[in-house]
Amino acid sequence: HTLPLPDALPISGFSGMFPALAGNPVVSSQNPISLMHIVLSGSTMPATQGAPMAAVMPGFAGNLSDREVADVVTYIRSSWGNKGGPVDALQVTSLRAAIMAPHAKTAQ
Repeated sequence: HTLPLPDALPISGFSGMFPALAGNPVVSSQNPISLMHIVLSGSTMPATQGAPMAAVMPGFAGNLSDREVADVVTYIRSSWGNKGGPVDALQVTSLRAAIMAPHAKTAQ
């Protein structure tokens, strides 16, 4: 079950808690690694005076395939006026492996 979100959320953000996706430099960067990392690992926006509770976006590494992450990131990078290029599943595969490498070493 998902909650309905305002149509303007990707364009304007959400009351200082979530940054807008439209025109966001992380979204439109030449290198999509930061956005891919956020989708895979999640992100936490710290508490501020205007938003006293930290906002957390969960990571989707355990729920989405590399192709699905690439599709989501490509969609974000090409929507709401953004002009970022497409993301390939192999880019996600590589980043996922780099993220998991430190965890694999500590589990041994």
